[in-house]
Amino acid sequence: MLGSMLQNLLLVHHARKIDGLSLAFYRNVGFFFTLLPLLYGASSQDITLVLGHWKLLTVSSVAGGVSLALAYASFRYIVVGVSTTINKAVLTIVMVILGWLLLDQPLAPSALAFIALIILGSVLLGLERNAFPHLDNRHALGLALSILSALSIAFAFYALAVLATVADPLVSSYFWETSIAVACAVLIAIRWAAFGTVPQKISWKTFCIIAACSFPTLIGTGLFSLALRMGPIAIANAIGSGSLAVTALLAWGMYGEKLNLKQWMSIVLILIGVIAMRFV
Repeated sequence: MLGSMLQNLLLVHHARKIDGLSLAFYRNVGFFFTLLPLLYGASSQDITLVLGHWKLLTVSSVAGGVSLALAYASFRYIVVGVSTTINKAVLTIVMVILGWLLLDQPLAPSALAFIALIILGSVLLGLERNAFPHLDNRHALGLALSILSALSIAFAFYALAVLATVADPLVSSYFWETSIAVACAVLIAIRWAAFGTVPQKISWKTFCIIAACSFPTLIGTGLFSLALRMGPIAIANAIGSGSLAVTALLAWGMYGEKLNLKQWMSIVLILIGVIAMRFV
């Protein structure tokens, strides 16, 4: 989660200049090369086994592409700390429910109290507003994009959890990430045909910078897929929640996005609820 947090922060600068779907495409195209270490030592049988689950990869790639596009778009309207926290809060709740319904990972009664705490913290956080000159400051739109992004990526994470348990987790994570690039290409083509919105072009230099900023995903996705094989999906998702506070602090230093006291208190509430999920 710390690896994913770092690449997310580094990409914020580009997310505010490039439309979300185009950025998601360029980011994940770069993964064809930067994530190759995940295939080290993999056999052809390992690769064939993952690709044999192409239906699952297809669904997860579309969900992942939509989620990335929405998440990057949200950075134009609200500060990184708020967007990331709301996204994580919604994702945690959805992952707990999916683990309960689809993966036979029981939902303890006490989990409902922690879910309520997460929701309370999210509502309080959503009520607070920041105004910065480098943002569009349409707060409600930014929150909506963050929530929808979390709903989309939850299904992609579910697919990765299934793949990581039936096939090599590192090989699974490689094709899970790179398949999103293909889905983004299809979504860009559909958007172009339906609305006439052409993909945003970037220079080779910018592409290389985006690929370099995304490189920590090698650690983030690789280790996350291993975690999914070792324990419940809800715990694997919640255990890295401490990165929320670090994200908000780094966004303050990198982008000047200072949060007020009420927002920090809301983040603490959400953190308590998310972390507590690992004990239920």
